[in-house]
Amino acid sequence: MQILKTIRPVISGIVALVSCPCHLPLTLPILLSLTAGTVFGMWLGNNVSWVVGISTVLFLVSLVLTYRWSTISQSHALPIQSDQRSETSSYGA
Repeated sequence: MQILKTIRPVISGIVALVSCPCHLPLTLPILLSLTAGTVFGMWLGNNVSWVVGISTVLFLVSLVLTYRWSTISQSHALPIQSDQRSETSSYGA
């Protein structure tokens, strides 16, 4: 279960990176060529504005989840133990 909490922000960060609307000039032709000859590929080609909108929403949601999950995993990390030594030590003096 701990590994899932560790990997969630990484996966959502990758989804945010891939679905970023600024990458659509690269990712949309790849997606169209992978789905060529299918009904889904035809729908993608005819509804590019919907693809941009869905990609933007997916990007924003995955960006928010990446931020939330990374801050949650950092807040549940083990606290750093401070070295509390007294002012007077047995070393030298």
